Amino acid sequence: MKVFLPTTLLFLLLTLALQSRSQLMKTLDDAHLLAENDSLLFRGKPLKNLLKEIGPEIEWVSVAERKNYYWNVTWIYFRFKIREADKPDCKSRAQPRIRVFFREDFEWKKSGPDFTKWTKDDAERLGNLTIAFIKVYGTGQETFAAWNL
Repeated sequence: MKVFLPTTLLFLLLTLALQSRSQLMKTLDDAHLLAENDSLLFRGKPLKNLLKEIGPEIEWVSVAERKNYYWNVTWIYFRFKIREADKPDCKSRAQPRIRVFFREDFEWKKSGPDFTKWTKDDAERLGNLTIAFIKVYGTGQETFAAWNL
């Protein structure tokens, strides 16, 4: 009984702390936090964990769906919609972009005008891809994790 009560209380507090944690990237200015927390929160985990942490809407993607002679990993490059309120601030610097590298190959299965559009269906279909590392561009604080694949 002496061990049960403190253990239960600790478990309850830990559960509440994890549930109350908000998104890591609430705005475009928070993009660098994704790469800074890459090895702790995302490396070796599924893409769906990363997508939960991204607040801004994904507007455009570019993909490398098969490993080739140059890259030993596949990747998806995300760009985000800029809200009207953020436009004056974003003109003075590059728009943040995130490139997520994966350990597995995948099929993009899109063509034509929808080739660069990101949808909820894409998130569900590719959500289990394992993240190798994340690189963030355009924040003024370019950060990326080491190439430990």
